[in-house]
Amino acid sequence: GKISRNEILQLQLEYLKAEKSAGTARRDMEIAMLNLRAYTGLQQAGKITLQLPPAEISMEVTADRVLEEAYANNANAIAFTRRVVEARRDVALAKGKSGLNASLTANLGFSNSAPTIPKIYKNPQEQQVVQLEFSVPILDWGRSRSRTKTAEANMKLVQYTVEQDRLNFIHAITTQVTLFDMMKGQVSLTAAADSIASEKY
Repeated sequence: GKISRNEILQLQLEYLKAEKSAGTARRDMEIAMLNLRAYTGLQQAGKITLQLPPAEISMEVTADRVLEEAYANNANAIAFTRRVVEARRDVALAKGKSGLNASLTANLGFSNSAPTIPKIYKNPQEQQVVQLEFSVPILDWGRSRSRTKTAEANMKLVQYTVEQDRLNFIHAITTQVTLFDMMKGQVSLTAAADSIASEKY
């Protein structure tokens, strides 16, 4: 068969573009390999060869199951509840510090003095102290009420922030599940394209 010079030049140009792309891919692979060695600590190991998974991935992932596992095991999901509980604790502390405060202290012991250690334990004197203290604020210029209001406002802010973070968390998980399903399709399409390209080559 005959081919025109224009088509030959076009094929040569495509070949050069493919060589350039292959060089870029080799460079990216070397950079990724260095990053992988740094991450795994395998600095002195030989050439790292990866075992590719099959093109067909039979694993089914549902957003509900992934969210359930994330809420059970993810530190951020567990922190949602902790932040709200801490805000409620701060409100309870602010309310508890206002008004009448009482504290009860009791001490029971023995005391003695002597020139030598064995004589200290002979005829010690009992020491018993019971102390009850009351603290009644007469005038605090609204300080305790403002402290309570501040704690309640902080609790509302934490609840709003946690709810927003929870929605963002759910959105991120759902997006990752959708991307995983899309990538499964991409892997199948890429495998088919690779087979066609090999046959064409």
